[in-house]
Formats: sequence, C-alpha cells, structure tokens
Amino acid sequence: MSDAAPVVRTTRMRIAIVLGLLLLGWATVRATALALLAEDRPRLALVFAPAGAAALANAAQMRIVQAGGTVDAVARAQTAAALRRAPRDAAPLILAGLAASADGAADRAQALMEAARARDPRAGIARYWLLDHYVRTGQGNAALAEVGPALRLRPGTRPAIFALVSAMAASPEMREPVRAALARDPDWRESFFAMQATANVDPVLLVHLLASLPPPADPASRARERRVVVLAAVRAGAYAEAETLWQAARPTTAREAGPVHDPMFRRPLADTPFDWSAPDVAGMQAQTGRDGLTVAYRGETPATAAQQLVPGAGRYRLSARATGDIEVRLSCAHDESPLVALPAGGDAVDATIPARCGAAWLRVVATPGDTGVVNATIADVQLIRA
Repeated sequence: MSDAAPVVRTTRMRIAIVLGLLLLGWATVRATALALLAEDRPRLALVFAPAGAAALANAAQMRIVQAGGTVDAVARAQTAAALRRAPRDAAPLILAGLAASADGAADRAQALMEAARARDPRAGIARYWLLDHYVRTGQGNAALAEVGPALRLRPGTRPAIFALVSAMAASPEMREPVRAALARDPDWRESFFAMQATANVDPVLLVHLLASLPPPADPASRARERRVVVLAAVRAGAYAEAETLWQAARPTTAREAGPVHDPMFRRPLADTPFDWSAPDVAGMQAQTGRDGLTVAYRGETPATAAQQLVPGAGRYRLSARATGDIEVRLSCAHDESPLVALPAGGDAVDATIPARCGAAWLRVVATPGDTGVVNATIADVQLIRA
C-alpha cells in the first residue's frame, strides 16, 4: 500500500503536466493563429473562442468599409466586445469613435479618437479623422499639429494634405495657425511651398504667406522655397508681387535704382528671373566679369545668352555698350511679342512696355552670321524711364 501511493501521485503529476503542456500548446497555437488571421482574415479568426479583440475590431472595420461607412448593429456589437477585451487597444477606440461620429456625437467621437491616438501614435485612421475633424470645426492649431505625423504615416497623402493647408491659409480664420505652424520651420515646410507652387493654388497667396514668415534655418532651403514661389507668381503674371518677394531677400547694397538689375554684369549669372540668368543653349558660353558679359557661341540660329524680367509698363530709353554679333531685345512677357531690338554699336532707342504685357523680357541675343561663330562683349544695359 505504501509502495503504490508514490506511483499514483507520480502518475497524476504526469497527467497534470501533459494536460498543462496541451493547454499551453493550444494557447500558443490560438495566439499565433489569431495574430496571423486577425488582420487579413478576421472572420476566420472569430471562430476561436473567445474571439480576440484584434479580430473583433478588424471584422467590425471590414464590415463598416463594405457598408460604405455605415456602422450597423453587428459592427457596434463587435466594437463593444473588442473594447471589453482590450480596453487599452487603439483599434476598438477608433471604431467606437467612428460609431459616435455616425451618430452625430462629434465631441464624443473626438475624445475617442484622441484616446486612440494616445494609445497608438501611428494609428492612421485616428490621425486622418482628427485632421479632417479639426479643420471642419475650426480648430486650426490642432489641425496643423496633425500635418507632420499624417505626412510621415502616409507619404502618398502629401498632395491632399498640402491642398488642405493651402485652403486653410486662404481662410481668414485659419490663416494665422498656418502661418504660425510654418514659422516654426517644420520638416514639411519646403516641400509644402515646392508642391503648392506647381498646384492649382493662387501664387499671390503663396507670396504673401512666404513673405510673412521668418526664413528657415537652412540657407539653401531658404533660397529654394523663395525661388519656386517667385517662379509660380511669374508664371501666373503676378510680376510685381514676385519681384517684391525677390527684392526682399536681397541685400540693400545690391539694389539698383533703375529697372535693370546689375546692368554692368558684375555678379554671376543666377537662376531667378529678375536677375541675369542664362538659358541652357548648346554651344553657348556666357561669363560675367569686369568687362561685362563675354559671349562665345557656335550655332546657326540666334540664341539667348542672358535674360532678365523687367516688371512694369511705360515708356523707356534702351541703351547698351556692345561689340560683336550681339543685340539686346525687349519682348512682351505676356505673349513674347517683340517690342524693340538694339544691335551692337547702335544708338539708344525708344521702347514702350504696354500695360497688357505687365512686364518685359530683356534679352542679350547672340546673332551668328554666315560663319556661325559669335565672340561678343556687352555692358551697361540701361532702361531709362522716359
């Protein structure tokens, strides 16, 4: 009898261990299966009893999406069950927020979405819902705080989010939050101006917005964002606004009294329209220096060596000192119609920039003869108002 007792106890212990291992194995299999199926096949994951919170939440989300955003009774029940089983998870809170939003309980929906965001800062649905909600309810500062995280979560949403920011900037009530956000030099500031400069956005709005901001810390970024906005304003024919923005970034000592900037070609050729710039022309070499602009060109047709945009209408006197096969031409910025041409060695000529032009392109053009070779020098290009 005494020998049998240890055997019974040993047998019971082995049975208990086996059962424990079986239960542990089932728990491991169940947890693994739920983790694998909860997101991709939540309905299959629901067959496990009890169903996991993630499976319930994803099943409810799938049901809402398939119903075009309608939160029906089944989705609500699944959401409630998910909340009970994982009250600190973000997904059930998001679904509860969507349900509250569908019921018109905007304040409760906002609170739930903010709680979900706190649980999981990378919860995209919560972030985008809050961004939209903050804009709709006039919470400008809160909306702008969501822009950076939303962009980092889904880079492909950049055009839509930037369009939203531009719409806010166009609203008197939302303009100051946009200005304040950009003034803090966020990591999306330069890309905002770069994208909106080529989007369907009023360039004058961008000019005024950029002019109201302190410059970014990076000088290269400062130059790039100013250039794209200036070019956008020029393309739209807002020449005066574009030149004002360009002039504001220049040192006072570099500003000329007349409409022609750097008439002696002392500075290097630039890439902005209101200073001398050089188009990319095959066979063309143009160099500024002490003697003015030196041009070497091999080609069969006339080509621009340097150009700048002169804003404003009126009557002028055009003059220059030049040698070689070269001439100065003035054409309407609006439609490129020619206004006047001054060949090298010619006397000053009268020039009129009509109001319809808004501005004129002042160009130094190499004019090859039969040899196809141009070697010329030009300096002291002046437009004196009559």
